[in-house]
Parts: sequence; C-alpha cells; structure tokens
Amino acid sequence: MDDSSFMQFVIEKVLKKIDYHYEMASDAYEAIQILKELDMLPDLILCDVVMPGLNGFEFKQNISKNPDWASIPIIFLSAKEDVQSTKDKFLNGKSIFLNKPFKEEDLIISIKHALR
Repeated sequence: MDDSSFMQFVIEKVLKKIDYHYEMASDAYEAIQILKELDMLPDLILCDVVMPGLNGFEFKQNISKNPDWASIPIIFLSAKEDVQSTKDKFLNGKSIFLNKPFKEEDLIISIKHALR
C-alpha cells in the first residue's frame, strides 16, 4: 500500500512484470479491510511508512495483534530519511526497509528475499 498514485503505478508495474497477484490499498485501514476479506493470507505486504491515518509502523503493530497476520513479511517503503530511529524499532527477520525512489531490481530482490 502506498499513498502516492505514482508509486502505486511503479509497484504495480514491477508486480505485473514478475507475475505476482496483488491487491492495492491507499491506506492502512483499507489494507486491514482487504486482509479481513481475503480467502488466503498474502505472502507479503508492501507498505509505505508515511501514510494518512496509521503510518506503516502503526499498521505493522496493528496487524501483529492478529496471530494469523503477525507472520506476514512486510517491505516498508519510504522517501523519508528521518525514520531511521523508528525503523530500527520495527525491523526484524520479517521486515525489510527500502528507500524511495528505488530501482526496479531492488524491489524485485527485496520481494524475493522476503518470500524466502
């Protein structure tokens, strides 16, 4: 999920290129609603850090309360340089942080790494 329509376009382009099925959300609340409605859990969540409403880290805290969702790996995307201290609190073996703008191949590598 990303609140920028341009970044959504770039992400969609990459996901189509590597032939991955995806759902898009414009904010954390919409993403949570999509998670509730899915028949199967997603293999991965791409999440912007800075969004209206819940930010990416608050979104992660929120979904981590649900045991079914807590193990879904997350790739955090952000153009903000000043999120380092907050980022360090939330990154673990199930999370990756990717700075925007990113190269297409960096996103693909991050996705493949997260899905291992």
